Amino acid sequence: MTDVRDDLERSLNRLSEDLCTVAVREAAERGEYQQVLWDAACDLGLDKAALSEQAGGFGFALGDTLFALRVLAAHAIPLPLAGTGIASRLLAIAGLPVPAGALTLALGNY
Repeated sequence: MTDVRDDLERSLNRLSEDLCTVAVREAAERGEYQQVLWDAACDLGLDKAALSEQAGGFGFALGDTLFALRVLAAHAIPLPLAGTGIASRLLAIAGLPVPAGALTLALGNY
C-alpha cells in the first residue's frame, strides 16, 4: 500500500470511529442529513479528492479515489462522496465551476 493510501485509511478509520456511530447511521437511514459528518469529510478534502489540483482538489489517481470509497463503504459511512466526486470531476472537465457542498448526477431531457 502507498503512503497516500496508508494516511487515507488512517484518516477514514478515525472519521468512522469518532463520528460515525450507530446513532448517526440510524439517523441517516431515516433521511436525516449528517452535516457534522459531511463537514469532517470536507475538512479531510474528501469532497474534492478526485479533482485535479488546478481545479481545487487533491488530484487523487482513480485507484486512490476508489480505495477511499471502498474504505468508506466498509465503514458504512452515510455520505454522498461517490456522487459528489463524479459530479465534481465532470463539471471540472467541462470547464464549469465546481460548487461547494454535496453534488449528485441526474439525467434530463432538454
